[in-house]
Amino acid sequence: MKKKILIISGILIFVLVTFSLFSPFKKSIETDTLKITGKFKDEETAKTLLTRLETNIKAANEKDMDTYLETLTSEKREDTKKEMSAFFKEYDIQTELLSFEIKKQDADHALVQTQQKSINHGNNKYRNHIAEANHTFIKRDGKWYIDQSVMSNTKFIKK
Repeated sequence: MKKKILIISGILIFVLVTFSLFSPFKKSIETDTLKITGKFKDEETAKTLLTRLETNIKAANEKDMDTYLETLTSEKREDTKKEMSAFFKEYDIQTELLSFEIKKQDADHALVQTQQKSINHGNNKYRNHIAEANHTFIKRDGKWYIDQSVMSNTKFIKK
């Protein structure tokens, strides 16, 4: 009887350790700037995706069009440049990344959900808010690019 319990316990421990090491469920990584959570396959790619989005947001905050466009897939750049040129001229918005969760990651495609806070520092009307942003990343020629960003669940806030 003790032998059976020992064998079952050993198998259970092996299964739990294996499952925790190779779990398809949520994981997390602490970075210097933010905690990455979600279903990622490797830490290096997860950190690269975060860095790419942080570069995108920093470029938007600084109204650095060239850097902003470099974070996007090539086919999105022309239309985005037109839209963002007008936006940069009209508004002074500072966006902060609050959370970063990888929902799905394949070899050349990733879906990331974030919480982002945007605060108006200009004179034109723009409502401060926290929104959920769903970003689609695509890997091309060894580099990750933002292909699409969709905002939802916007909650308006005071400064």
